[in-house]
Amino acid sequence: MQWVARETPSESRFLVLGWEEIPGFSPLLEWFPALSERGSASTLQGREWLTGKANFVHRVKTFPDLYACLDQEEACLERWATENDETFEYVYLSLLEPGGKARLSRLADALRESPNYHLIYETPEVLIFERLP
Repeated sequence: MQWVARETPSESRFLVLGWEEIPGFSPLLEWFPALSERGSASTLQGREWLTGKANFVHRVKTFPDLYACLDQEEACLERWATENDETFEYVYLSLLEPGGKARLSRLADALRESPNYHLIYETPEVLIFERLP
């Protein structure tokens, strides 16, 4: 997350996804905004005070749709963002399952092949894609 804070514009918004199915139990989702100093469209914590589609209760209900994107193509992310009035410039994919084992996803493969995304950071644990204009 230090790389994110150092290498992306401060106003950047991320769509953060990992293999934790329950968003309230995900340290990644909870801590991403604080540690990266960037916005996260998928983080639930702090949304209790927001209204409409950004509200905590609404996002909890739509999180399964976002989580399901891990097994789908990039259109899933675009659809979720549109349905939830969200914007993002980057996709942060954690490859680590809750037990610590690395696991790729269909979405990771699709974003690698997409002309709409560019892989800008890669480790055995994380992939970060920039969403191209």
